[in-house]
Amino acid sequence: NVIANGIVPAAVALFALKFSPEKMIVPFTVAIAVATSDTFASEIGVISDKVYLITNLKKTEVGTNGGVSWLGEAASVLGAAIISISAFILVGMEPKWVVFSIIMGFVGCQIDSVLGATLQGGVKSREEQLPSDAVLTNSDVNLLSISISTLISFIFAVLLF
Repeated sequence: NVIANGIVPAAVALFALKFSPEKMIVPFTVAIAVATSDTFASEIGVISDKVYLITNLKKTEVGTNGGVSWLGEAASVLGAAIISISAFILVGMEPKWVVFSIIMGFVGCQIDSVLGATLQGGVKSREEQLPSDAVLTNSDVNLLSISISTLISFIFAVLLF
């Protein structure tokens, strides 16, 4: 999971050698914001008693892949905000990109939940064994959601603006 969460920011750092490092801070921040957002949502969201499957909003068990709760969603925004505001403080990222990074961090977490609900399958077990209906592992889902969100942010921050 560490590799899945860290490989995209590492790749973005390498791309900064080709593109403007100032512009690459946005995709870099988004990559970390998505990972943090998902971690906050997962770790804090499990204490909620009302969990809903993101694909149909039907009530589901705590720990179900793709399960979301109001507390988890709020934690998701908080995680993305911490990373994005840190980028503002530490490297002077423009305020418009701070807001963009918070939004993309949250969106990436939602992508993770949809992928989890549709392709990761079932309820997570304590032993971290894959459910029988799983197509992707948790690491696969993390890598995909971070990659998709980072690519979107790259298109906006580097190529369009």
